[in-house]
Amino acid sequence: MSVSATLVNNSEGYRLWAPTYDESLNPMVALEERGLADSIPRAGRVIDVACGTGRWLKRLRRTAELIVGIDLSPEMLARCDSRSLVRGDALRLPFASASADLVLCSLALSYMTPPRAAVEEMLRVGGTVIVTDVHPEAARRGWKHSFRREGFVYEIENRPYRLSDLPPADEIRELHFGEPERHIFERAAKAGYFDEACRIPAIWMLKWQAR
Repeated sequence: MSVSATLVNNSEGYRLWAPTYDESLNPMVALEERGLADSIPRAGRVIDVACGTGRWLKRLRRTAELIVGIDLSPEMLARCDSRSLVRGDALRLPFASASADLVLCSLALSYMTPPRAAVEEMLRVGGTVIVTDVHPEAARRGWKHSFRREGFVYEIENRPYRLSDLPPADEIRELHFGEPERHIFERAAKAGYFDEACRIPAIWMLKWQAR
């Protein structure tokens, strides 16, 4: 029997999700990590916007000289294993212009309104900006930003956007599920949906170079 989801805003959603965020298997996160890991350039100074619990901070600090994470959720930041953290708004980044070589925003732009202003703010700060998010086609087909906690399903409110809503990107990639994600669908009792899901672009990666 399916369980109806309770719609919550971004702040409440990540407050509720924070305690178990790193424990749950998430096919979108797994796909993004697989697709993005080899696409991130080496950079000396990195800012991770909407860093959450810091999964990319852990990866990037191996190669970056300086990496800072920023997020609005105190509950997510509290679970982040990093000393360089800032609580702040992506629309008003508390960093000087051109202070970073790379700005990363992972699976979060649809929580930022308007998204163009968020990207422009990232471009103000960084020389290269890389954004990943749920692909508009996946959103059109009803894929939700949802999670389970204590037997309840929560859907986090978000605002899908189009490519025309953003500054023109220098590079666009589409990521599809593949065999590495099959086991996550199987553990979630969604093996029957896996083949169909593989045909839908799940995530897009957008890249900009500051002019």
